Amino acid sequence: MDFLVSFLAHTGCIFGLICVHECGHFLAGSVGGIPARDMRIRLLTFPQHVALRFENRWVSPFELEPYLATMSRHLVTTTRLYLYTAGGLIVETLFSVVTVIALVQSGWPHWAFMVALMSSCLFGIAVLVLDIALAWLRGHPCGDVSGLWALAKLPTAMFVLALLVVRVLMLWYATAAPGAAPDRSGM
Repeated sequence: MDFLVSFLAHTGCIFGLICVHECGHFLAGSVGGIPARDMRIRLLTFPQHVALRFENRWVSPFELEPYLATMSRHLVTTTRLYLYTAGGLIVETLFSVVTVIALVQSGWPHWAFMVALMSSCLFGIAVLVLDIALAWLRGHPCGDVSGLWALAKLPTAMFVLALLVVRVLMLWYATAAPGAAPDRSGM
């Protein structure tokens, strides 16, 4: 029973973080100038993404040319393009930080650690495996970080470093909380 609860909790956490990430892109797109009717969040596909309306059809980021054309038509500055691309990472990171703090303050450091760990693992897998490695192999952006890198290299390096630091601090905060680790003083 414990395995089932743990499995469901981890699966729910991962799916929740992905949902928040995609909602971050949607929110940033709306703020940047993409009409909400021209965006759709696709969660039941892999990888999950925000599809954009291109002419009479929906395109995913994997159809690079029409997707970039649609982005550029609505997001008319590099700053808006950058914020749309970074929106998922920003909102998911903020959500994770708030959730970890709330769980620790509520006396649930184990759950806080799970959220911090899942956020860190998703970030690492998405960036290192699904983004940077594929972008290097294909020769064009394949995810959020490689897309940001194509727009502005130094800000992206600082942004990714900041995201890594935040995740390390979340993990530290969740493990440093009273009750986070089993008490071994009685051994």
